[in-house]
Amino acid sequence: MTKRVQFVLGLLAAVAAFVWAFRGVDLPALVRALRAAQPGWLVLAVLSVSLSLMAVVARWWCLLDRPAARLSGRPTWLVLVSSTLAAQMANIVMPFRLGDGVRLVAAGHTLGLGPARAASSAVLERVGDVVALGGVCAGVMASNATPVWARAA
Repeated sequence: MTKRVQFVLGLLAAVAAFVWAFRGVDLPALVRALRAAQPGWLVLAVLSVSLSLMAVVARWWCLLDRPAARLSGRPTWLVLVSSTLAAQMANIVMPFRLGDGVRLVAAGHTLGLGPARAASSAVLERVGDVVALGGVCAGVMASNATPVWARAA
């Protein structure tokens, strides 16, 4: 299958998914909501999501760049971005964060990593997430900046 045919099929699938996703949406209400939205908050939301994605990719890149560059010779950063985006899309439609498996398979296969190396890097990344969350919680507790509702509980 040529690249052009793959592109056209992918585009058709994307349009079909977009139409299916918006099939029950009240379009006039959507337009009213978008017009009422404050642009500053929308920009902040897009920036927040983009920075979050870059942080995930940067952590994974730190874990995989040297072994992946040695094994595949491909631009690791681009592969990790596309794998992470594919995983996030899969997480939207699949339960139990199964999109992480998509990320491991996509990146592992493209970069020539073995399943153990790809899986261990994802586990290390999740451990880093838990440690960071614990650090934030400890910092909030130490600063006594907890919200009133949390102190009452």
